[in-house]
Amino acid sequence: MRVLVTGDSCKDVFIYGDIERISPEAPVPVFKPTHEETNGGMARNVANNVESLEMYIYTITNENCIIKKRFVENRSGQMVLRVDEHDYCDRIKIKRLQGITNNKFTSYGLTGTVDKIDAIIISDYCKGFLEESDIQHICKYNNNVFVDTKKKLGEWIRMQITLR
Repeated sequence: MRVLVTGDSCKDVFIYGDIERISPEAPVPVFKPTHEETNGGMARNVANNVESLEMYIYTITNENCIIKKRFVENRSGQMVLRVDEHDYCDRIKIKRLQGITNNKFTSYGLTGTVDKIDAIIISDYCKGFLEESDIQHICKYNNNVFVDTKKKLGEWIRMQITLR
């Protein structure tokens, strides 16, 4: 099965460390980092999860790098702080969006080939990559579209579901 995942992506950074005392300057913990792990987040995490089901994945996502750093205390596993950097992204290129029709899309890599897809997953975290009209376009011109968005969509989405 071939699945296209589109939406906002980020780099998830988990910084693990120890907290052994409270700062004398303010009532905050003193965090001593011990190790770090990094993986793709948001739409890239969705793509990784679907790929683990042995499906072929195509991903269309933002090019700029949103970073979400989580500081996690080793002993408890408790997250003590999250720092977001560049918490926005550029909108999908219109040419690329218009190429997602009839369960096909044009991959603009080296070959520019048209690839057939069985399903589309929209993973929208409202960081700017997809606007409501973009989601509407994908739903209108394709079948088997699964939408996970933080946006409050208009009535058109109910009509779209009813028509399928």
